[in-house]
Amino acid sequence: MATNWKFYPQSPLVEAATLVADIGTSSTKDNILNNRKLSLLNVDTVTAGQYRLQIDVGSGNTIDPDFMALVNHNLYTDTATVGLTHSTADTVTGTAPSPVATDSFTVVTMTSAHQPIFVKTGIIVLAKRYWWLDITTSSAIAYIGQLLIGVTVNPSVDPNWESPIEIDIESGRIVNISPGGFNWKTRTHGIKQGWQVKYQFLSDADVTLFKAWLADDDFIDTPFVFTNDGGTTYYYGELMGNPQFKPVQAGLTDLEFFISEVIA
Repeated sequence: MATNWKFYPQSPLVEAATLVADIGTSSTKDNILNNRKLSLLNVDTVTAGQYRLQIDVGSGNTIDPDFMALVNHNLYTDTATVGLTHSTADTVTGTAPSPVATDSFTVVTMTSAHQPIFVKTGIIVLAKRYWWLDITTSSAIAYIGQLLIGVTVNPSVDPNWESPIEIDIESGRIVNISPGGFNWKTRTHGIKQGWQVKYQFLSDADVTLFKAWLADDDFIDTPFVFTNDGGTTYYYGELMGNPQFKPVQAGLTDLEFFISEVIA
């Protein structure tokens, strides 16, 4: 059964990638992977209307991502186009991918519908060392807040959810509804708003999907994109506290977590 909720988390390999501006220049290119939506990659110059960013995830990559997302960008204002390619071998020479690059998806022209979050799903990015993000624009005013490339978390059931929820970060308790017996482990102080998401009776396969995403020790600080309507609207947020897995019976588990800093 098709579900409405899908999550698009950053691959740890991409988070740790080395970036090289193959065509054009950007003095802030590393900002695109620093998990801060307001810390921007600013394209300083374009060459023949093009800016190309090489993404080097290192040798031994075994992950085949199936989505790419750009967050907090202005590419639609210049009707820029965006493409993603990967090499047929783990080598690169000169300013162009070599050997011949394979398109991960057909080039997309940015419109206001892609602002501030652009998500391309069903892409083909083979487990290679080098990928390239290509931006074609007529000016050097393009910026991108965050690049996400990874594997979709698509559980077989939809959750119950409530929004907006306020959580007291100092005490770790939800302010405007009952915390439901869950203790939230938090790192800073103040009040944050977000969404409370509750899954009931997840299968072992669904739990494996979530734990593959949440296995990274830094997942709390790593933003992600998600949709709750099958892909019509996308949101950008981060996890607040530790997700709570509660086994109900053999093969069935409840899961609750809180998403903060949500933007659409």
